[in-house]
Amino acid sequence: MFKSIGIIETRSIAFGYEIADKLLKDYDVELLQCKTKCPGKFIIIICSDTQNVNDAIISIKRHKNLIGNLLISDAHQKLIDGLKNKFDTYKNGAIGIVESLDIVTGINSLNKILKNNNVNLLKLNPSIMIGGKCYFIINGDLSSVEQAIFGGIDKKRLQTSVIANPDTELISKL
Repeated sequence: MFKSIGIIETRSIAFGYEIADKLLKDYDVELLQCKTKCPGKFIIIICSDTQNVNDAIISIKRHKNLIGNLLISDAHQKLIDGLKNKFDTYKNGAIGIVESLDIVTGINSLNKILKNNNVNLLKLNPSIMIGGKCYFIINGDLSSVEQAIFGGIDKKRLQTSVIANPDTELISKL
């Protein structure tokens, strides 16, 4: 069964914890992340089948402290693992770094990259303590990483970079 991800952003930390608790009690969802994002903002990321995630998001859509939300149907398993802080290990080749201005754009782009390219996920930071930005690092052979980064994602709200044979010290600091 494919899983879906729901991303909920609020402008209140207290409300964020309250919503997370409500969603866990009222819906069959797994809480992947629940934390402050940047000053005064809070992010909740849930996972389940599409219907549960959709119902959970609809239940809180009209609240005044809600900034935004997103449903990603059929999320790639590596994305779900990355949100649980489980990552692939570096294999010789290239790395690609993608930075977005917001979490929704970043996670949506990462899901598309993972679904359409043969790359590994080395790191995912969904806008925690970096001014609301989101970034991730992928790895694979140079042509796969270039295709992933330059091929099928909308780059209007993204900064990207590809490093062909990264230094081992850099890899150790990822």
